[in-house]
Amino acid sequence: MIKSFLANPANGKAIHIDEQDGRQLLVVTNENYIHGTFQSVSHIIAGTSIITQPLGDGAIALTDLIVSTDKVNNALVSVRFTDDVESIPIFQGFTTDAPINFAISFGGRWEGWKNARVEMETTLALKATVALGYYRLERGDQFSVWDARR
Repeated sequence: MIKSFLANPANGKAIHIDEQDGRQLLVVTNENYIHGTFQSVSHIIAGTSIITQPLGDGAIALTDLIVSTDKVNNALVSVRFTDDVESIPIFQGFTTDAPINFAISFGGRWEGWKNARVEMETTLALKATVALGYYRLERGDQFSVWDARR
C-alpha cells in the first residue's frame, strides 16, 4: 500500500478529509456551508437598520434573503449594499397591494465591495422582517473595481 494525500499545490497543506464510520471522505463543498451564517432585523416603524457589515477591509457575500411584511398603502421595504458613498439596491418591495413574502437562495456570488454593509430600510409604519444569509470575506475590492467586474 502506498500512503498518499491530496494537497493544495499553493501551500502543500492537506485538503480536508473527514472520517465517517472508519472511512475517509474527501470534503467537497462551498463557502456558504462552511462559513455561512445569518442575521435578521425587524421594524414596526419607518427606519434604517444595519443587517450586517464586513470586518476590517472585508466584504459580505450573500447566500439567502427572506423578506416578509404586512400590507400598508405606499410603504416600501428595501435592502441594499452601502458604504455611505455608494448604494446598490438588492431588493425593493412596495406593500400597497399585498404583503410581501419573498425568499431567494442566491446561486452566484452576490458579493459586496470593500467596507459595504447591508442595510434594511422601511417607510411609514410598516411591519417588516428581513433575514439575510451571508458570509464574510477577508478582503473586498474598491467600489470602482467591484462595479467594473460585475
